[in-house]
Amino acid sequence: MNDHMHAAGEFMAGLRYQHFDWSGAYRQGAHSLGDADLFADGYMMRARSMHMDMAMLDLMYGISDGLTVTVSPQYVWNRMTVVGIDPMGAMNGGMMVGETARASTRGFGDTLVAASFRLKRGEHLNAHLTLGAWVPTGRAKLKSPDGSFTEYDMQTGSGTWDLEPSATLTGQEGAVGWGAQASYRFRAERRNDAGYRLGNRALLTGWLSYRLAAPLEATARAEYTHHGRIHGVYDGPASMGMPEDAAANTGGSLLVGTAGLNWKPALGVQRGPQIGVELGVPIHQRVNGVQLLQKWQASVATRYFF
Repeated sequence: MNDHMHAAGEFMAGLRYQHFDWSGAYRQGAHSLGDADLFADGYMMRARSMHMDMAMLDLMYGISDGLTVTVSPQYVWNRMTVVGIDPMGAMNGGMMVGETARASTRGFGDTLVAASFRLKRGEHLNAHLTLGAWVPTGRAKLKSPDGSFTEYDMQTGSGTWDLEPSATLTGQEGAVGWGAQASYRFRAERRNDAGYRLGNRALLTGWLSYRLAAPLEATARAEYTHHGRIHGVYDGPASMGMPEDAAANTGGSLLVGTAGLNWKPALGVQRGPQIGVELGVPIHQRVNGVQLLQKWQASVATRYFF
């Protein structure tokens, strides 16, 4: 996010698509939990898998050489496959053991509005600060067909105004490029209209690139994220049949390593359209409470300059 700036009068339109996948056994601390463990803890269902897809439109404009503004709306699609684990589920009107069901939510997510201020511009080193505000254009009160609130992770937005300052350094030495960024997303409201607020998020990422040929470069990146727990709970009817229904089972720390390719051709003296792909896998995860672990993530992005 906001990893570069633009010259005065330059406009960029970009589109990014990201996919995140969670599956496998649940984790509590350093221990994996089976169905018997989850049932003993009072759960009647578990998630077999969860997927989130996000498409984000990036619109950036250089007001001056030292100031770039950004608007980034997004669209979110969440899916979850649920499995019954209660031996008495069928008798109690619930799901049979091994029975599966699928749920999905989709819609616009929150929108980022940001301004980036240049600190240094040079041949080998660039630095800028960004102040971003997340507008709560997503939904945080989505409900299941029975009228109860759906799982927290299935909402498409935070429901709160958020602030996100960041600092970015980038550099280039011949065929080798590098960069680093630190950001912190602060929930600026005590709670949303549904009675809760998401935890704050700290992110630190660093990357290297190497030019393989004139338009093509390979990239490697490491990203560390720390999410706080959800504060508060739904202020209306909500299921408590699976770990994803509990606010205590949210947040944690995640270290991801990624590899990718960027295609960055030049059209004469002008920059041409750029395309990048990236695949990432977790290196280390530590979750709060009981959660599924992330398995992998991927992204595809394109940019065009005017």
